[in-house]
Amino acid sequence: MNQLELKPLFHHEMSCISVHGYLNAETAQIIRNFPLRNYSKTHRCWYIPFSTENLLMLKASLSPVANLSVSELFCKENSIKKGFSLPEGYSECLIRLRYSESTRITYETQMRKFITYLSPNSIDTINKSTIDQYMIYLIEKMGISISTQNTAINSIKFYLERVHKGERTLYYVDRPIGEKKLPTVLSEEEIDRLLRATSNLKHRCLLFVIYSAGLRISEVLNLQWRDFDEARMTILIRGGKGRKDRITLLSRITLDYLKHYMDLYQPKTWLFEGVNDGQYSDRSVNQFIHKYAR
Repeated sequence: MNQLELKPLFHHEMSCISVHGYLNAETAQIIRNFPLRNYSKTHRCWYIPFSTENLLMLKASLSPVANLSVSELFCKENSIKKGFSLPEGYSECLIRLRYSESTRITYETQMRKFITYLSPNSIDTINKSTIDQYMIYLIEKMGISISTQNTAINSIKFYLERVHKGERTLYYVDRPIGEKKLPTVLSEEEIDRLLRATSNLKHRCLLFVIYSAGLRISEVLNLQWRDFDEARMTILIRGGKGRKDRITLLSRITLDYLKHYMDLYQPKTWLFEGVNDGQYSDRSVNQFIHKYAR
């Protein structure tokens, strides 16, 4: 019988049960037939959303056909929730210091991963050696990029500096030297093909604004109609990266598309709105861009 282990995993902002070990034909079939199962290339394992019911079903299904071990974190009452909980005051401090929503989500996600790595040890036990070992784990086992490594460091430093008020010399870690790569830029023909593949008017209009004005997704989603100046043919970008305002150019073809879009959709607050007149989500934008790119 092959050896399998069930471990806690925090992945895509969700508490999960991960399955580690070699899967033979029988165990692989069980996992593939399990509801809501997914495979993580990052963690090189199958995973299922955490619930007590899912954990019991996995144990019942795999125990007869494999030597199954279960992480002790699952055996303690509420341990899975405690293990993935952020340190007290972490989220509140991010909000108080006016970090953007995307930065808050990124920091919180990286901090939860660090806490999961530490389990069952408390975050109060960490020191420079712990952080150095975690960086080696992320590089060698997880294969993370330099930018992700820097974000992981920043999330830990934020806790120690801003929340825990620790001494800087205690947790200073070396920073990797960033790679200097030329960006992959789409040609005009490729952009034209992408736009022609876009069947939805709202999607096409949003892509026109991003491409013609050189905007980030977060910037285009924060736009309101009042930010467009037809007389000067400019767009006011409010609170861009670093919370800085800037002005960029508005093309005539984009303006024409926008007017047609406004007549049809008549958004109330934001230029591009989603469900219940709220802001369109960045995840939705990423999804439809990938769809049309394919």
